[in-house]
Amino acid sequence: MKKIIIIFCLLCVNVFGQYQTMYPSLELFMRVINQNNTQTEISLSSISNTWDYNKYTDQFFITTDQDILNSSVIITGTDTSNNNGWDMVTSKTAGGAVCGIAVYKMQANVGNAYFYIDFRECQFALGSQAEIDTWFRYNRDEDNFYWNDLLREDVWHSISGEELIRIWDIKNTTPLTSCIDYFWENCLVLIPSEGSNHPRFVWGPYPDDEFEVTHYRIYIRVEQGNWNLRAVVGSNTFEFTDNQVDLNSKVEEIEYYVKAYNGSTESSATNTVTVIGQYNPNKEIAGKNTEHNFRGIALDCFPNPFNPKTIISYQLASDSYITLKVFDLLGREITTLAEGIKPAGKYEAVFSVGSFGKAEGLPSGTYIYTLNVNGKVFSKKMTLLK
Repeated sequence: MKKIIIIFCLLCVNVFGQYQTMYPSLELFMRVINQNNTQTEISLSSISNTWDYNKYTDQFFITTDQDILNSSVIITGTDTSNNNGWDMVTSKTAGGAVCGIAVYKMQANVGNAYFYIDFRECQFALGSQAEIDTWFRYNRDEDNFYWNDLLREDVWHSISGEELIRIWDIKNTTPLTSCIDYFWENCLVLIPSEGSNHPRFVWGPYPDDEFEVTHYRIYIRVEQGNWNLRAVVGSNTFEFTDNQVDLNSKVEEIEYYVKAYNGSTESSATNTVTVIGQYNPNKEIAGKNTEHNFRGIALDCFPNPFNPKTIISYQLASDSYITLKVFDLLGREITTLAEGIKPAGKYEAVFSVGSFGKAEGLPSGTYIYTLNVNGKVFSKKMTLLK
């Protein structure tokens, strides 16, 4: 029996040794395909609060160490070995490039390709080597990035430009953030507005595992005014793009924060992020109709034309915060027919001339009814004939 145990232990040591030889003490491996024998520099730049790790206290703490916030590796020609990349702060060794717990932008010093990656997750941060190890590849000839998890298969997943990927999606795990000290009050991040004139920001899962999140609420205030609920997203959504704020018009200070909600109670707020732009809640209706059927969201009315009333029907694919409004062609609001959080399902609202103060005495003509679902706006036209 002792011989069997000894043999088993030797086999384990041998397998572990082979793993260590195959995959050295890095966690994020970087490969480059480059037909020319030239140097390619791949950089990681933090765009969020960044956590380092104290192995003696087993705690994460926010750091300003520039070697963790911004680092790079330089690779000559084509190199598909496992010799290039980054240590994570949970297992860093002296002298190498280091990656913290943060949202990073990865890009090459040539071409235009880049993407964002969110490393803020406990199982990844504190897991075994097999749970952490992740491969990235940059094809210089294509100017494109790819990822692969543990090289289980020779299948590389292409990363589109400006894409935000999350480490828990790569690892196919349920995200946890409870191990990251002071996470919630430091987790809201504004994504740089490269190629977009609308603010896009991300957060992460609420860290209290016993607070069963049903959705997240995004709040907004303009020019130090009152805070108002801007949108609601589901419990597995951790980002929001505000299409009603134009960053090209720098006329107002606009602030946001996020709260988690569990069906009866709101959490504390995240940190606040600020942009300079112009907030126009009705701007989507100024031009042509927006798409009225998007991922299970349907919008219609009957009869159309109508007099004196029509029934507006809409369908929600998931629990959502909605507003249903009617406008004239100049963008002036006639009335609000519905507002609030609604479960997935089908709904109807009656628009009747004379039923509302502003609707009474409306002339014949074309009007626009608009459904705002979690910040995304869907609009259609209806005609009143007298």
